[in-house]
Amino acid sequence: MKKKVALLSFLSVLCLAFTSCKNTADSLSNSDKSGYDSSNKNKEPDGSKEEWLLNVSKSVTANLLEVTYDDIFLEAFIASQDVFDIIKDWRGAKLDTDEIYIVQISEKNMKSLLNSLDIYDYDNLSDAGKILMRSQIGKTIPTIITSRQGADYLAAASVLNYSVSYASEFDVDNQAWFIPTDKDGLSVYVSFSNFGEGAVTVNSSYIYHGDEDLYSALNSYFSHMPIKIEKLN
Repeated sequence: MKKKVALLSFLSVLCLAFTSCKNTADSLSNSDKSGYDSSNKNKEPDGSKEEWLLNVSKSVTANLLEVTYDDIFLEAFIASQDVFDIIKDWRGAKLDTDEIYIVQISEKNMKSLLNSLDIYDYDNLSDAGKILMRSQIGKTIPTIITSRQGADYLAAASVLNYSVSYASEFDVDNQAWFIPTDKDGLSVYVSFSNFGEGAVTVNSSYIYHGDEDLYSALNSYFSHMPIKIEKLN
């Protein structure tokens, strides 16, 4: 039941938060609040496939980190001072790209994730439903892990999402990247959703795992699933 409550909480905020977050972030100045050169946000990265994925992760996450400074946006969606204070503590976080963990959202892995939520009828979905499910299911991972730290942390993480779509020359598999930051217990989740014909949507959000390090939190979550956690070389 807790898993489904976390899932519903996340999905209920997702559409509203994304629309407002994107509009708000696009109106912000190019000052470097997040530790990245914000003048490069949303530009199409160059390089190899791995470099492309990493640079896209940094670009999309730069927008996410910048929105933590936007009090107008936060006050519009947050009523709790405790939640507001959590997000203020996350300001200034910088990615540790030396330790990135990757989970492939393959057909087999996706079914394992659905089964963990007591959903067993994936094969009965329409083709459009399967595509949408593949793009959404990975987002339950940070939601459930963060929910273990309490409702305030879940609310803080849920209201902050940022997505950008790219036309990529690479064949990008559906996958989730987990990147730690220099803030204790705080990491960033980046998902890549392939919609075909070179269309890739990249979503970035927060994941808070408390006193556990990122790998331990992921290993605990996936311990009962046949899903491999890979480390980016």
